[in-house]
Amino acid sequence: MYFDTHTHTKHSCDSQKEPEDAIKAAIKNGLSGIAITDHSDLRLFYDYNIPFELPESGKDADRLREKYKGQIKVFSGIEISDAAIPIYKDRLNEAFNFHDYDILLASAHIVDLDGRMCEFSSTDFSGFDTRTLERLMEIYFEYMLKTVYEHQFSSLCHVTYPLRYINGAYGKGLTLDKNIKRIEEIFKVIIDRNTALEINTAKCNPETPYAFCPEKELLELYISLGGKMFSLGSDSHIAGSEGRGFKQAAEFLKQHEIYGCYYFKKKQPVYYEI
Repeated sequence: MYFDTHTHTKHSCDSQKEPEDAIKAAIKNGLSGIAITDHSDLRLFYDYNIPFELPESGKDADRLREKYKGQIKVFSGIEISDAAIPIYKDRLNEAFNFHDYDILLASAHIVDLDGRMCEFSSTDFSGFDTRTLERLMEIYFEYMLKTVYEHQFSSLCHVTYPLRYINGAYGKGLTLDKNIKRIEEIFKVIIDRNTALEINTAKCNPETPYAFCPEKELLELYISLGGKMFSLGSDSHIAGSEGRGFKQAAEFLKQHEIYGCYYFKKKQPVYYEI
């Protein structure tokens, strides 16, 4: 039994997937439930017409929940990015109220690096030295800490997201040694606040079946601090990738004597066995 609590559709700026195709693919892939959690990047709020797209996303989830009742559980959600940036406070409050969501995902996609806005997916990191990258990650984790400390989210997703580009795309080989204390602090806050830690499986494939985000070592750190509340998210943008890597994630968790994960209904965590 698996629930995918992080997927995207055509209501996100970077996906063309029809919401119903996501549901059909989730059923085909044997999932018990799926949440549609389209992007609300606060910096791009009006550029991508988010005040229109996200309410429509919620309506689609509600419609599909009824249509596929008895076949799969369907939940509405939203991935809110960059909630820690003060100038976006009004946009954040609006995003929280777009719909009566089941799940609220927290993430960070940009940082203000000494006056320069760095969006991880579009920044060219080839000319960044190690010291600058370490500073960028320091700011990033400060954003994450502020986000989970000041707001109640359901799950904190892809905690080491910038490394997807810094190391994955640009091969920088950056370590997180200088930020471990900050990561520990983030984990302690989400444990205290009953916010789940997402195991993001977006990069899991036959060649890299255990390419979790955050990485295994950080998942083990979270567990060592007493963390047991996990959600699973494929971060799917293309139909058919829903639930990818979940069997490997479950295998990892069971090796650490954790036998269940969480999905969310009306923002309340629901435990299920994996």
